[in-house]
Amino acid sequence: MDLATGPFGGTQVRTFFGQVPAGVLALAAESHGESAVMTICSFTTVSIEPPLLVASIRRESATWPLLKRAPRLGGSILSHCQAGLARRLSTGEARSRIAGTPVTRLDSGALLFEGASAWFEAELTDEFPAGDHCLAVLRISAIGQQSQASPLVFHRSTFATVSGA
Repeated sequence: MDLATGPFGGTQVRTFFGQVPAGVLALAAESHGESAVMTICSFTTVSIEPPLLVASIRRESATWPLLKRAPRLGGSILSHCQAGLARRLSTGEARSRIAGTPVTRLDSGALLFEGASAWFEAELTDEFPAGDHCLAVLRISAIGQQSQASPLVFHRSTFATVSGA
């Protein structure tokens, strides 16, 4: 077993972190007449009571300032058949990524993507700096899921699906 010691290059760290399979979250909302969405692969639950989730967001993101001013955010855990959607939602102008995509708009302005394996509505409760990212704490107020849908997974810089062991 060989261990490399720092300092590390960004590609080396990204490749290392890519060894851990991650779900793909689309975080979306409409605020002040504008829609915005971003995909996040670094998120996890942190509390059952109250239900809290933390998402790691690049500090240089141009989309996060648009989303965090929304009163509520919609989270869609993308399903195994949504790799193309995940690619489209993660590139281009934040305000135009949603165009032509089937979404459900909640009264709060939270946007949920049809066909996802699970959904939630949440509000941003806190934000902490963490290196070149920030940690956004989201308090979940509503949840839903498809019982038979498998999640989309991001692993080693590519999309994959979960298969039974």
